Amino acid sequence: MKRRILMVTSELFPLAKAGGLADAVADLSTALAGRGHDVRVVLPRYYFIDREDLHRLPLEIHLDPEGSIPVYETRVAGPGPGATVYLLDYEAAYGRDGIYTTADGNPFEDNVKRFSLLSRAALELCRALGWRPDVFHGHDWPTGLIPVYLQDPLYRDWFPGSATVFTIHNLGYQGTFPFSEVSHLGIAPGTVLTSGLMDGRHISFLRSALSSATALTTVSPTYAMEIDQPEYGLGLEPVLRQRTSPVRGILNGIDYDTWNPATDPLIPLNYDENDLRQKALLRRVLRWYVGLPQDDEVPLVGMITRMVEQKGFAELLSQHNPTLVRLLTRRRVQLVMLGSGPAARERVLRELAGGFSNLAVVTGFDNQLAHLIEAASDFFLMPSRYEPCGLNQMYSLRYGTVPIVTRTGGLVDTVVDIREDEERGTGYLIPRSSPRDIFDTVSSALDDFESAPERITAARLRGMKQRFTWESAAVEYEEVYRDAVERSAGEASMPN
Repeated sequence: MKRRILMVTSELFPLAKAGGLADAVADLSTALAGRGHDVRVVLPRYYFIDREDLHRLPLEIHLDPEGSIPVYETRVAGPGPGATVYLLDYEAAYGRDGIYTTADGNPFEDNVKRFSLLSRAALELCRALGWRPDVFHGHDWPTGLIPVYLQDPLYRDWFPGSATVFTIHNLGYQGTFPFSEVSHLGIAPGTVLTSGLMDGRHISFLRSALSSATALTTVSPTYAMEIDQPEYGLGLEPVLRQRTSPVRGILNGIDYDTWNPATDPLIPLNYDENDLRQKALLRRVLRWYVGLPQDDEVPLVGMITRMVEQKGFAELLSQHNPTLVRLLTRRRVQLVMLGSGPAARERVLRELAGGFSNLAVVTGFDNQLAHLIEAASDFFLMPSRYEPCGLNQMYSLRYGTVPIVTRTGGLVDTVVDIREDEERGTGYLIPRSSPRDIFDTVSSALDDFESAPERITAARLRGMKQRFTWESAAVEYEEVYRDAVERSAGEASMPN
């Protein structure tokens, strides 16, 4: 059955991107639209999204006390019809050069207003369009209030039977604010108490969604099991356990048209699994570009990452056991790192690169360089403390770049350890994100590079044949939508 689906998100590639959320929402929307569903997406028009590239709709949303909000339209392109995208043009909330934080990494002080507005405006936009979604699909904490606002009698009457599906892309970001901020939400006191919004002396957008959404999903089967435990649940595991329906883990896919070494226009030389010789030439290009010495015998390890604790940077830069320094001094290796993080951490990494000729650090984000790193590297390192899904390990597999990743979340669901399964192995699993385990596992991969190159080549070829598609994910989301709509319809038919 074809559905009317409204995706609500704070990020959408290529318009606004801070992490993998942007790619995931864009690709899922495209895959669902390609299967015949009426998919529409709502997000803010941030300052850096040029109005000249958009079409202004002949309608405005009216919200108190904000007033009138213009709406612009564009499309997410895809192999099929793509998805319609609506952008909320409210300068007071979104007219700034950043999505969540200031340039120095501090959260915007008015985020509670900015993202409660996103959820309210998404519902009001549907009313203005005269369009009733079967499913409101929210993504991560900035959209966590959608199920709460739908409890308002006004919206409940306007969207009878509409289901809410909420996807947890990262439980570590919860949208927690002081309870005093509740006055900005426009939510009735009774609903505040019953919606799960209260978290002690705070309010939590994510907690409210976990409590109130019709159905919950997350982005890999292993992460769905992990977040039920205190180590990964981050204080929300009791909320998840109280639900009558479990969290469903649906592995994200990747766009194999965009991430294809045989056709990728962002790399200077193309190749496929039938001939990997161009990877050696690409390594020379990458070394030249980032200033590493040219040495074809030295393995090259790539990282494209946020430079934060979740991604293993406390372990890499530990004062007592500085894994990164140990690798650079004790192992024959070169490492190139692309990413951004707190200013102090970026400074430390740039200083390290200045002192080690075998380390290159590029801060910020450069899409073309990201593709070159994936294509040219021998190994890709992801020593994450936890990883709900991860995309770069999938990109790496497709490009014949062997992933070295922590045994957690979606990394377990996509990488098979060569040392445990010689016939199916595609990478190396770090037992846990500790300085010692990171060093030992990377060393194991480097040892194989030197003494068993045929093992690395076989892993490259197996990885390039792996497929984690959004088409498969879309089929699973259709099942979630069906069950959620049936449950919501049953609840709507019950007497108040």
